[in-house]
Amino acid sequence: MATTNKSPKKTSTQTKTNTRTEVAVGLLLAAIALAAAAGFFAIQRNRMRPSQIPPTTTFQQQGYVPGYTPGYVPGYTPGFDLFPDLTVMNISGSVGDPVTATLANIGSGGTNLDTHVYFYFNGNLEWTYSSATLADKRFLQFGGSSTISPQIINTPTLVRVCVDPNNVVPESNESNNCLEYMVR
Repeated sequence: MATTNKSPKKTSTQTKTNTRTEVAVGLLLAAIALAAAAGFFAIQRNRMRPSQIPPTTTFQQQGYVPGYTPGYVPGYTPGFDLFPDLTVMNISGSVGDPVTATLANIGSGGTNLDTHVYFYFNGNLEWTYSSATLADKRFLQFGGSSTISPQIINTPTLVRVCVDPNNVVPESNESNNCLEYMVR
């Protein structure tokens, strides 16, 4: 005579418990999926798409852009802000020759903001230039430099040149915008 193994019948209490467990697991998985999707969309919302990158900014040189809040940009490292650092690298010239000033951006970003360059002679402001009117604006770009040779000085003069003297451009270092040189 053969014996058959019969599984015991589930009671209604066991069936309700299993159903409740399955529903709870399903709700938990749905909640996890919603949380993951919300996090993903929050990250996506903060990403900067190529069409949103200003035309003066490239992937290698993200600089200060008015109204721009850092989000995802290729090459952007959180906690490391990309600011320009405009400085006067050199002043040269002699009496009877043009005074030449070399301006540079030694910071980690560029700028598209207009600023000024001031030339002081013996402590008096004599020449002012807007970057908007300069032919060579490379000193505003990341790693760029420009040379300005405005005029000839005919007497020994202490020349002080300042770039961004009114601190219009947010910079990583605001204390190195001026340089002095004695023209002899």
